Amino acid sequence: MGAVFGGTPPLLAAITFENFAGVLANAEFMGALLNSLIIGVSSTVLVLLIAVPAAFVCATFEFRGRANLESWILSTRMLPAFVVVLPYFIFFRNVQLLDTMLVLIIMFIVALPMRENKVPLDLPTNPTPPAVPPPVHRLDLDAAGQARLDGVAIADSALRARLAAIAADPAHPALHFSPDGATRYERVDQVLADIRGAGITSLGLGDAARFEADIAG
Repeated sequence: MGAVFGGTPPLLAAITFENFAGVLANAEFMGALLNSLIIGVSSTVLVLLIAVPAAFVCATFEFRGRANLESWILSTRMLPAFVVVLPYFIFFRNVQLLDTMLVLIIMFIVALPMRENKVPLDLPTNPTPPAVPPPVHRLDLDAAGQARLDGVAIADSALRARLAAIAADPAHPALHFSPDGATRYERVDQVLADIRGAGITSLGLGDAARFEADIAG
């Protein structure tokens, strides 16, 4: 008190830990500190045990009622915390559990997290992401034997170069070969030889049923 009313205090006062020692020597304070540690650690461990597996399941797996559950969880953040606390207070008062450590732990788990900001988590949305389909090129032969690659007419020399580029593409594209039913067989066989010579391994025969029916007819 002398330093408060004694005029200008010194710039650098003497450092003392007497107040800390006095507080730590107070048995009532140490009991309250121990209770706070028990409540804080218990509520944190229980929240992690419940919330982390639940968040992982909701973010990873599809199950019935998932959308309703996530909407309910989101809706709880739209309520003021004290709106939720009041019914709990009335309930615990009726069952005579006020001023107990168990009630404080439950309130820390249920109500108080609504006042905190969410923690962003980067969880997987799908355990097995779908594979990206490979690109597809279409090679057509009209009745006169003219080749068209992806709808553009192309000469045989340029076609061989394009087929070699398609075979070397690291994306492993597929080639759909669709000859007209009126195309001469020698021409179809020539183009198939060029495809095989380019090293293309993913080949589909487009309109195969129509082509075979035209040949049989």
